[in-house]
Formats: sequence, C-alpha cells, structure tokens
Amino acid sequence: QVICVAIATDFDGNSTTSTSSSVTVDNTIPQVSNVSLNTLVPTTSDVISVSATSFDSNGDSVTLNYEWHVVDASNGNQDLVVYSGNGTLFSSLDGQSYFDKDDEVYVRVTPNDGIDNGITVESDHAVVQNSAPTTPTISLSSSSNPPMEAVDDLTCSITSTSSDADGD
Repeated sequence: QVICVAIATDFDGNSTTSTSSSVTVDNTIPQVSNVSLNTLVPTTSDVISVSATSFDSNGDSVTLNYEWHVVDASNGNQDLVVYSGNGTLFSSLDGQSYFDKDDEVYVRVTPNDGIDNGITVESDHAVVQNSAPTTPTISLSSSSNPPMEAVDDLTCSITSTSSDADGD
C-alpha cells in the first residue's frame, strides 16, 4: 500500500499536514516469450525440448508450467495432453514414450510469479517424421576358406536383425 503525505509550512513556521488515502499496488502478471522447440521435424527416437524467456516487471521469480500436447494421428487426430508440470524437469518430451510417426507435438507454456499466472504461449507444432531402421548385422561364409571361384558357394546370413522405432 502507498500513501502520500504533504506538509505545508509558511514563513512564520506554521504548518499543516495532509495525508492521502492509501492505494494498493497490484501485482503485474509475469510474461513468457520466445517459446520455441529444438526441432520441428523430430523422429520417434528424439527428445523434443522447449526454450522460453520469462520476465516479471515486479522482479518476482518466475516458474514456468509446461503442458505438452500430442495430436494423435492414429486416433483420429485427437489432441491429448500427455505430460505437464512446473519447472525444467517438464521442459522436454521423450518420443519413445509419448509420440509416434505422423503425430503433431506442441507445448503450451504458462509463467507464474508465485501470485498470478501470466498469459499462456503456444510453441510451433512439430510433425513427427519416419525413423530409419537400425542396421542389421550380416556375415559372409563359404564351405572352404578361402572359397574357390566357380566352385564354392557363398552364403550371406543375417546374424542380428534390424528394428524400427516406428514399428514399420
């Protein structure tokens, strides 16, 4: 609360005091800007993280709340909140746990100064791309070593299969 006091004094030393009524100074809401994802073309094996700039004109400490959304391509493009919370622990989203190929991913960031929430800002939307399969392990063998040209057959065998994070 703020009050104003004025004291008027004349040349003879006489004075009067006047006091204003009090005014309560409200909290200003915190702000968040520059909300951006580290990639807009992730694959299912990537971790998407967000960066943001926060500001509070009162100088209060600002905590950011993250609300991660996945527009699920395999479920009729249903927009789902898949992960949310306050602080840097929630500033990234792991594709292996939360999104698949063709899904759309974005985050909404809301600043809080311990008193009020600021205006929520939404990031750009990332579209999850196809992941390349892992490389299989193969071996080449023959019935004799070294094999003889036009005599021995060569056999190529897969000793370790490949996998695909997208399930393709």
